[in-house]
Amino acid sequence: MLYGIGTDMVKVERIAEAKESFLEFAFTERELRELKGRPERLAGCYAAKEALVKALGVGFREIGLKDIEILHNSLGKPYIRLNGNGEKYSGLIFNVSITHEKEYAAAFVTAEKEE
Repeated sequence: MLYGIGTDMVKVERIAEAKESFLEFAFTERELRELKGRPERLAGCYAAKEALVKALGVGFREIGLKDIEILHNSLGKPYIRLNGNGEKYSGLIFNVSITHEKEYAAAFVTAEKEE
C-alpha cells in the first residue's frame, strides 16, 4: 500500500560549490567516500534525501540529513538506509530513482507499507 511519494531537484553547481562543512553536515562519511569528486551524484543523493522526507510527510526537523543514507548496490542501483531518528520508518519499503546531468540532479522516492 502506498504511503507517500516525493520528488526533488537540485542544481549540481550548488553541491559542487558547497563548503566542506555543509557536505559533512549533509552526507555520511560513507556517502562522501563513495562519491568524492562526483558532485552530480552527490546532488542526486541530496535530492533523494529531500524526496524521502516529502514521501514521509515530515521535515528535516524530525529526520536529520545524516539519518538518511543513499547508497548503491553492486549494479549501481540506489537504495535508502535509515539511521538514528529515521529508524522509526524502517518498516516501510522505499523505492528510489535518481537521475543527473551536467546542471541538475533529480530524485523520485516512493514509500510503501507492507500489506
